[in-house]
Amino acid sequence: MSFGKVFAINIITTIVLNAIFIILAYVLGYSFNDLITRITLEPIYIFYLLFAPLGRAIWLNFEEITYSIEIENLLFLLVNIAYIIAPLIATIITGRMSDKRTSSLLAFIINAVISMLVCVILVFYSFSFQRMIGQDFSRDVAILNVVLGSIVNGCLYGFIALALTKKS
Repeated sequence: MSFGKVFAINIITTIVLNAIFIILAYVLGYSFNDLITRITLEPIYIFYLLFAPLGRAIWLNFEEITYSIEIENLLFLLVNIAYIIAPLIATIITGRMSDKRTSSLLAFIINAVISMLVCVILVFYSFSFQRMIGQDFSRDVAILNVVLGSIVNGCLYGFIALALTKKS
């Protein structure tokens, strides 16, 4: 399969799985009305939901999972688990669908770069997105978290996809 097809499969499965897992997390967390209200008030929030799992630093997700367990917040826990599980499933699908190892690796790295660019735009768009994505009051630190997180996510998920590729 060509690189273009692998990249298209990668980005589509990542976005679709993010949407499914986020909706599922909000439904299970009894806050689906909050999700609809947030999207209605700020439609750009959709981009955050679809691109944040690869644009955020994965270590922030693990940190927030432990915090949500401490404060016993089911929605917060499910959303952060979804931010880890959705790209992981997309990695498995991309790795199994690709014929070349380099295609699966590059597809995920480029997908992470696209997610990074969307998240950087969101950080500049609003302070609330800056706090959600970068976990810091300083815009510079938030952008550093986004850039480093995207590089780590792209390489981590890319190398998992590379390992799961059928052929060399």
